[in-house]
Amino acid sequence: MADNQGQWLFKQIQQQLSRDWEELREIYANSKGDAYEQTLSDFLTSYFGGVYDINTKVAVIDKNLISFDVFDFVKGDDEIDLVASFSQAKPRIIFKTGDGNGELRWVPFEAVAFICEVKSQLTKQALEKDFDKLKSVSQISESIDNRFGPMIGGDYTISEPLQCLVYDRESIADDTLEDILISNHSHWHMILLVDNDVLLLNRSIPLSEHFVPSSRMFGPDNMPELPPEILEEIESELDIDVDSDIITLDNGLFWFLITISATIPDPLSVNTVNSLNALSSQIRFYSGAKTEMDSEE
Repeated sequence: MADNQGQWLFKQIQQQLSRDWEELREIYANSKGDAYEQTLSDFLTSYFGGVYDINTKVAVIDKNLISFDVFDFVKGDDEIDLVASFSQAKPRIIFKTGDGNGELRWVPFEAVAFICEVKSQLTKQALEKDFDKLKSVSQISESIDNRFGPMIGGDYTISEPLQCLVYDRESIADDTLEDILISNHSHWHMILLVDNDVLLLNRSIPLSEHFVPSSRMFGPDNMPELPPEILEEIESELDIDVDSDIITLDNGLFWFLITISATIPDPLSVNTVNSLNALSSQIRFYSGAKTEMDSEE
């Protein structure tokens, strides 16, 4: 009876998630340009509001100013569709520049919990273009370490910002999709196909072990890898490729929320001072007490 009740509740949750997305999609159906970004933003805010500050059309600042080398924010072509930052970031500052469609929100990269590139349609061209952006984000991710002080983590958490791709619908062959994902393996963590309710997980995500254990899970700790014949027997028995680079999950919206929750740690605070301090190339000071600094000529 309990199992049946659990299945019933899971089905109800799935229906609610789909209904929430559909309602938001209808709200922005007649909008131009940023409709899907705003749909995802509102969807995530309804489940993570108060935990993350979620903004669309974002530029990031990092302590080494790498972002200004790898992105062209001036033209507005390289803005990140959606960025979720930790609400416990300090100072909790999001700068705004520009007006209307040209407005950008600037977020210190240390504060970033996860990013999403969002499109209405998954095509080969859209995917390759999105990976051009994610490769730039990866360069910045490599430059931040020890950004967290004390934090609550777990077996599934990672330290770098989660990099996600979200598409409402798809129009791409499975073989083409897999080839592109494998060739860009180090630049993404998960991909959500909303209309199909499918989530693709990169095996670098520790949570993936929950669904398909890797070969190291079947051998003793002192054995570096299983003999091929034993591994083949395990894969044949379980009807899986235990060391595949990608895992595809049904009930994608549900597992999308679960993966965000399980993969991102909960730091007590996130200090963004280094990125903000990097913006000031010259520090004006006076040795002694002074009520006013002379203006620069």
